[in-house]
Amino acid sequence: MRSFILSGAVLLISLASLGLSSAVNLTERASGDQWARFCSDDSCNDNCSIWFDLSNDGCFDLGTPGSYEIKGNSYSYHMLVESADGNCPCQTSCVPGNDNDYRFAVGCHKLDADYKSFRFVTEKSGGCDVNNC
Repeated sequence: MRSFILSGAVLLISLASLGLSSAVNLTERASGDQWARFCSDDSCNDNCSIWFDLSNDGCFDLGTPGSYEIKGNSYSYHMLVESADGNCPCQTSCVPGNDNDYRFAVGCHKLDADYKSFRFVTEKSGGCDVNNC
């Protein structure tokens, strides 16, 4: 069981099939303009997490990654930070979001099997930080 904070209340959701290891703050859910969820397969159909606002920077430790799905606005100005280790201890890779990057378009996107944990962060000027793993 994993705990998620939702408007000050605790919501317990079993996401063991995805191996999600960190609590994700959902207090800003109503204000988001783009949403994502992680799934265990490559086509965004099996064992999917709850939808979360892309401005939420919680860590998703997937163990064996499958895919993620985005809904909402067509494109996002967020970055996908990827780590080869679980629990997002460092940044192995960072994918900046921009109008030319299909990975932030609405729809399903396959995750790279080389990475085990992921988090979305709001894009800042200058793009991604330097990889530090």
